[in-house]
Amino acid sequence: MIYLLGGSGAPNFGDELMMHHWLRYIHERGADAWLGGRPPLVVDNISATVSSQLFGSRFPHTRFISVLKKIRHPERSKNLMDNLAYGFEFFSAGHYKQHPDVLAILPLLEQTKLLHVYGGGYINASSGVSGGLLLGLVADAKRTFGMRLVATGLGLSPFNVDKDRSTTQLSQVVESFDVLETRDFHGFQQVKRLVGAGSNLLCGHDDSLLFPVSRNPARIGHRKLHLSSTKGSIDLEHPAVVKAIRANLREFDELIYWQCAPHVEGPVIERLTARFPSMKVATVEELLFDGAPVDEGDYMVTVRFHPHMVASRLGCSGQYFADAAYYEHKHGSVAQLGSRFALHDPAIERFESVEQPIAWREAAHVALKRELANRIYAKL
Repeated sequence: MIYLLGGSGAPNFGDELMMHHWLRYIHERGADAWLGGRPPLVVDNISATVSSQLFGSRFPHTRFISVLKKIRHPERSKNLMDNLAYGFEFFSAGHYKQHPDVLAILPLLEQTKLLHVYGGGYINASSGVSGGLLLGLVADAKRTFGMRLVATGLGLSPFNVDKDRSTTQLSQVVESFDVLETRDFHGFQQVKRLVGAGSNLLCGHDDSLLFPVSRNPARIGHRKLHLSSTKGSIDLEHPAVVKAIRANLREFDELIYWQCAPHVEGPVIERLTARFPSMKVATVEELLFDGAPVDEGDYMVTVRFHPHMVASRLGCSGQYFADAAYYEHKHGSVAQLGSRFALHDPAIERFESVEQPIAWREAAHVALKRELANRIYAKL
């Protein structure tokens, strides 16, 4: 049996995209044909309900649960290493016995051949109470149940450890992984600096590169301006952007907002719609299953990382915001792949298109990600 564990289920477009890619990949390899467990595939994330609604009918051999992803430090510590230490003894010290939902899934863990922690930025010093807990917990699960353990496309930056804190336990956790792939150089370097780099620690790519980007054929043939935000930063924190959008809008045939996280983006959509009544909204479901509504020559203004990743791979130009190191590293990883999105500057007045080398390199990037995936899943 395969146990996928990750940060999807909010929903959030980028996290759902990565989980969708791994579900597609596993099912295309015929998971239920060569796995004896029932169900053959388990996904553990933020919300089993949301994931079942999005993917249940498409992947009927998958069971969606929300158990290990919800484990928290009993003192709600936000310290990365405190969380890692608690997770690393979660099973071996018997902490799991205090969690009835974990007791209920012990038979699943005993059947698991591969525990796969899939990508996202939910294991780092910015991710609050769950920071390093999952990293330690899955290492302890391997020690307890004996499954293979891999992680792909993890955004581990920032990975800050107090200077007076021993890294011995962190080294043991990292060494527990058969494969531990970071999605960017910053996360790789930070972990390498703390524990060294064994053959299992890889500087790789985001899990969205497991498949080529899908383009929505119904939304091509005209020039579009794309927007993507978090709770409010694109209009409340950067009013100059709204002015620039208004000044450039006449150059585009359509204005599209990418609704990546509907549970938090309602207010920003309402404000932008009041300013731009013709704005259309692309939902998480449309972005996932219909394809990206992007053409070469389009332009995007984005706070979020995965819209940048997806749009640039289809030849879209644009600009991004990086108000903290977390977003600087995320967007920077797309630039390293060949995106020529510009870091936001209030002096940018015209939304001009430029060629995107990342689009030319799409096949090579996907091939590299597939090579790793095939190596991981060939052993099952």
